[in-house]
Amino acid sequence: YALILMDCQMPELDGFAATRAIRELERAAGRHTPIVAMTANAMQGDREACIAAGMDDYISKPVRQAELGRVLARWLPLAAARAQPAEPPEPLDYAQIEGLRDLQTDDQSDLLGALIDIFEIDGREQIGALRAAVASGQPTVMERAAHRLRGSSANLGATTLAARCADLEALGHAGSLAGAAALIGQIEHELERAALALADLRHAPAAGDIR
Repeated sequence: YALILMDCQMPELDGFAATRAIRELERAAGRHTPIVAMTANAMQGDREACIAAGMDDYISKPVRQAELGRVLARWLPLAAARAQPAEPPEPLDYAQIEGLRDLQTDDQSDLLGALIDIFEIDGREQIGALRAAVASGQPTVMERAAHRLRGSSANLGATTLAARCADLEALGHAGSLAGAAALIGQIEHELERAALALADLRHAPAAGDIR
């Protein structure tokens, strides 16, 4: 499906639980379908609760045609672009890794390994901080955590991860949480890809054999 309109007040399995289940399935498959919440409630915090559950946008009932049109125009072009098959980009800029190797001196045991350890620990912490910021409705806190992870990712050549962090940072700077949960899922996926690639490099020889 190109887009899901999710009723939040469904019996047995409500829209929040249904969304979380869909996102878990999509995480394993590497997909993301836009999910738009539809709820009769219009209380303060409802939008934040929908975004925290993994939805991308929010429409209150009764649904107005103009509002629905704006939401569809916002998300359907993105869905079409995501549906196009493409080779995933390399998780690392290997030239950047070589530059880090060149910084190591004879009296240092394993500079690259130490940087990788710091990156992985901090990456997990920032993912937790990002999720907490979305759950508590704090775009400014999300912006700071995304900025920190973007910097450490760029330093280690994880360019795709850094780009996704920049997207999330811009969202937070704009004071918005719309689509943040989906972006954090992409960031977590790219962090895992980068960590696996870095693990392969930890004991690899320098220069031409890195790939």
